[in-house]
Amino acid sequence: SYFNDYTPYTGVASTVTFSVDMQLPAQGSFDPATNHVYVAGNFTDWGNGAIEMFDTDNDSIFTVDVSTITSGNLAIYKFIWSTGAATTGNWESPVEGEDLIVGSGGNRIYGVHDGANTVSRFWNNQNPNVQLADGNIFFEVDMSVLTELGVFNPGVDSIQIRGGFNGWSDTDPDR
Repeated sequence: SYFNDYTPYTGVASTVTFSVDMQLPAQGSFDPATNHVYVAGNFTDWGNGAIEMFDTDNDSIFTVDVSTITSGNLAIYKFIWSTGAATTGNWESPVEGEDLIVGSGGNRIYGVHDGANTVSRFWNNQNPNVQLADGNIFFEVDMSVLTELGVFNPGVDSIQIRGGFNGWSDTDPDR
């Protein structure tokens, strides 16, 4: 059995279907009727060989099949939109997301496996259907087992939660 039921990596040519939802840029200066969308990466010599994507059903989701990547390789890529050629286009700059390479300037990564592969993303990893808002989140952790084992003493020990919301530090305990 393979992780996520993927087939093994045997180094064969595999098809990767890239799709990017352009609804968010369409709310600005991007015009899905007249602008072009591309995928570029280590499999295209980046912008010089970017592959054009198409929106065949006018739903602002641009798609293309790429069959030049062999399984077992990592596709490192970004999306571009342009009024013309990819080399003069607007490269996306996602700042967060599970598919980003840390410290790479927003480059995305995908591990290609044997057979059909599908990569569906939002431009800049921003889902236009999500409304961002401020709010409170209640975090709770059950320490009863660790207390019973004598590893945690609630009279002296404390628990912290760290994340992007507090800079991964304890310098602002109220936050």
